[in-house]
Order: sequence, then C-alpha cells, then structure tokens
Amino acid sequence: LEIGNPLNSLHIHLQLMERQAHKLDGAAREELQESIDIARSEVNRLDSIVTQFLRAIRPSKPELHPENVNAIVEETLRFFTPEIQDRNIVVEQELRSDLPLLQIDRDQMKQAFYNVIKNSLQAMNRRGALRIRTDRDDTHVLISFIDTGSGMSAENLGRVFEPYFTTKPSGTGLGLLIVRRIVREHGGELSIESSEGKGLTLTIRLPYVDKRVRMLEAGDSERN
Repeated sequence: LEIGNPLNSLHIHLQLMERQAHKLDGAAREELQESIDIARSEVNRLDSIVTQFLRAIRPSKPELHPENVNAIVEETLRFFTPEIQDRNIVVEQELRSDLPLLQIDRDQMKQAFYNVIKNSLQAMNRRGALRIRTDRDDTHVLISFIDTGSGMSAENLGRVFEPYFTTKPSGTGLGLLIVRRIVREHGGELSIESSEGKGLTLTIRLPYVDKRVRMLEAGDSERN
C-alpha cells in the first residue's frame, strides 16, 4: 500500500496552509485555522486506520525472548495513567508472582495488551472498574481483563473478530483482530465472555510448555 506518501504530502501542505493562516487577521484566521485543525485530525485518523490495517494483514514473525508477562502488563497500563486518573477508573491488578518466563515478542504483546485495555476503557463510563488478573495452569499462563463496561450482545460477540466490525462511532474494527493474530502467532488462544450491560471478560492463554514435548512425554508414558 502506497497510501503513506499521500498522507505525508497532506501533512506538509496543511503545515504550509497554517503558516499562511497566521498572516491573516481576525475572523478569517480563526475560520481557516479551524478548518486546518479538522483536516489534520481526519488525516491523523486515516493514518491510524492504515497503520492498524497493515498490522492486521501483514503479520510479522515474533522475535521471541524470555519475558515477564506481569512486567509487560504494568508497562502497558502506564500508557493509560492520565486517562484512568481523569475518568476515575478503578484498576485492580491481581498479578500472580510465581509465573514462569514466557518466550514472547515484548513489543507485539504490549500492542495486544494495549488494544485490549483501550477497548475496555472505551466501553466504560466514568468510575468504571478494570480488573487485570494473571494466573497459570499446567501448560499456559492466563491473562484476564475484566471490565464493567457496556458488554456485548450475543450477536455482536459472534462478529467481534470480523474485519472492520465495530460498535464504536470512531472505531476501526481491527483492534481485537490484531490481538487475536498476535496471540495465535505465539501459539496462544483468546476467549471472550460477555453479555449486554454486564461488562466483558477477555482472556489470553499463552503456552509455557512446548506442546511437542508434552506429546513426546505422553507417548513415553503410554509405552512404559
């Protein structure tokens, strides 16, 4: 996609128009500046849509390193601190301390967590609550995001991973699609539970035991 070049050109020409606007006086300057601000906002929105679209259709292979998933959760949450404080959102973290390190791509997983948290915050009014919990079972680390937002109907829940499907006026419909792609590329699974008006729970399961090793172990035990 070569849409990035025209967008850059639009940004440059808006800057040139802004310089000319500063030479005007009074109402004419204010009116032109308002139009420039609207145009810049729309260009930025289109740029964001294109970026998310490219992430969705051009999966990049994860660069795997041993990582502490709790640290990535906390780091991602810090991005949202101003919004959380401004809207009086209560965030509860129940992060299990004895989790194993996971072989994951830190930046990609941070992007996945960012998209999930952003979705939760957009679904909640002021004074909502978001609970983030990490846990483990015999094979996977579980990261759950539980919000008190508006939830989703059964019909919308069935369409949540369709490209461009969104219930938000300014949404792109690509956020959760990107989350699912990242999780799957890490050998993980993603599940969503929700009902309309009763919030939403999204759980990511990431493996810490190689499935091939487990299959070999199972085969050995059957022979013994």
